[in-house]
Amino acid sequence: MGGVPSGKSPKRILVGGALPEVLLLAKSLPDAEIVALDSNTKFVRALRLTAKRRRLPNLDALEATWDQPHLTEITGRNFDLILLPGLPLSASQLAPALENISQCLARPSGVVWFRIPGEPHPFRRASEIYDSLGQSSPLDGPGASSLMLAASLAGDSIPESTSAEPIPFSLPDWISAFRSADLHFKASQHVPGIPSRALTTGSLDFLFPKDSEELTTLLDCIARPVERHLLFSMAPNQEPPWEDASRLAEWRPDVRFWPREKIPHQSEPYNRIFSVDLEIQRILPKLSLQLSAYMLELLRTSDGTTPLRDLVARIPHPAKIEELRSALWFFHHSCILRFLPPE
Repeated sequence: MGGVPSGKSPKRILVGGALPEVLLLAKSLPDAEIVALDSNTKFVRALRLTAKRRRLPNLDALEATWDQPHLTEITGRNFDLILLPGLPLSASQLAPALENISQCLARPSGVVWFRIPGEPHPFRRASEIYDSLGQSSPLDGPGASSLMLAASLAGDSIPESTSAEPIPFSLPDWISAFRSADLHFKASQHVPGIPSRALTTGSLDFLFPKDSEELTTLLDCIARPVERHLLFSMAPNQEPPWEDASRLAEWRPDVRFWPREKIPHQSEPYNRIFSVDLEIQRILPKLSLQLSAYMLELLRTSDGTTPLRDLVARIPHPAKIEELRSALWFFHHSCILRFLPPE
């Protein structure tokens, strides 16, 4: 999980805001210390009471704001994972909040998951154009149902609120803000559908030279999501040598977010296709994929200690790293796999 060693769950997790999943997280990770941070006194009291009633001694709630001075004196330090559903948007609040987050993280392995609300849905942006021209929005007229249907067929949804506030920070702005607090961009939780579709045609090679930050920013411009889910780390990101298959073979793949022990052992025929859902305790958005038995076996054996070359050699199925590279690249940028450099 992020910077946490393979096979080890985070021992200390700091959750920002009233995430409904915090109770599930505490139940799912009984050996981890879960701390929920919120400025709402009623929420803090209610969560403490609920944790006591449900016998969750590993869950506590603290009343504080992210930007208040000396936050670590309240929360403590050395959190393996911080889950942030959002942050203050004003510049005066953001800088001290990010500095506090940096101080709360474990060094050098601490990881931050950050959710950014995006711009209004494309249909909302279209309705704003209609408004500026003095015309009625298609969402308010007979065309609304057609737009809703189009969004549904695209696997999308239109927010109920018609007054979504524009977010003043672009993705590069957020990355720069985190970097100012010595937090390094690590990955985007979801790669947009464009490279996913391109993966089937094997036309991803031109993207290999781009590092994760550059790639995420590029794809964000092409297919801007309604929400963004980003990872930041105390440790600088190390990019696998995607353009050089022989060097890539020495790197050690490590499964993220998905317990490897839940992947059953795979055998012939390795070209069988399975529908698989990847998720981490329902905190991060679920990612649905079609994976071959071969890829499942490769993921099952990717424990972060074995070079890719050895993993491929162990599976009795003819495959070359050059043939797997596009899929592995996609797994890396979808946060399914991380690649550790040679020992």
